[in-house]
Amino acid sequence: LSGRSLLVVQLVQLAGQIVCAGIVAWIAWRQWNWLAGALAGLLMLYGSAAFSGPHLTTEAWVALCIAAGLAVLLWRKGRPATWTWFVAGLWVGLAALFKQTGLFTLAAFAA
Repeated sequence: LSGRSLLVVQLVQLAGQIVCAGIVAWIAWRQWNWLAGALAGLLMLYGSAAFSGPHLTTEAWVALCIAAGLAVLLWRKGRPATWTWFVAGLWVGLAALFKQTGLFTLAAFAA
């Protein structure tokens, strides 16, 4: 698709990191306040930029999938519905496909 250039792949990974930072910011805002959300989003962006940079890693996609699964569970106040557990499980399963350490989050989701 992009020939020998990795620019397109790096841009897709950067977009995934930005989406993950947005999800983390939303989770922190939802749980605490807007300041916590802003700080969490900025720290997530800093960590993504500092540690992955030009490298192609699967950790960014694992973080995105786990954050998306947690966001699905926190979407509604109160006890999550059955379908939200199913969708969160799909996200954690996708995280496990990217890297097997994503399976460790199953214990946290089950608790």
